Amino acid sequence: MNTEKPVEIEVRALQSKDGVEIDNIVGNYQGKYIEKANAKFLLYDEYYEGSNEPVKTMVKIGCNELTISKQGVISTKMLLKVGEEKGAEYETPYGGMRLETKASNMTFTQNEDSMDIDVDYILKINGEHMADCMIGIRVRDKIKS
Repeated sequence: MNTEKPVEIEVRALQSKDGVEIDNIVGNYQGKYIEKANAKFLLYDEYYEGSNEPVKTMVKIGCNELTISKQGVISTKMLLKVGEEKGAEYETPYGGMRLETKASNMTFTQNEDSMDIDVDYILKINGEHMADCMIGIRVRDKIKS
């Protein structure tokens, strides 16, 4: 059975290094939740400073993994899977870089009108440890919010 519905999405991204917070970003978006037989998807547009062009973002929630894909002025396809190091290219208007991620923890809870996803992971850029990261995604039905 396929399900599609409008949702409100909050994304929190925290980066720290050596126990010191280096970045804390919160974004709120209007998007779509799509559920198919073997995966769940979130679709929404992000806007980055200096650009009026939307970055089309898709989050795929699979079994013990999360894939974040972005297309636009920022382009990437980043896979987060517990216990496995995964690589991705990250393209910006200023150039690209190689990312590596390794998730240490992933939690997923869902009920009829909401969903919460939390992932802890290590981020390397061009092979160098850059940050310990946490991403939290909160999804709420627009109709019930």
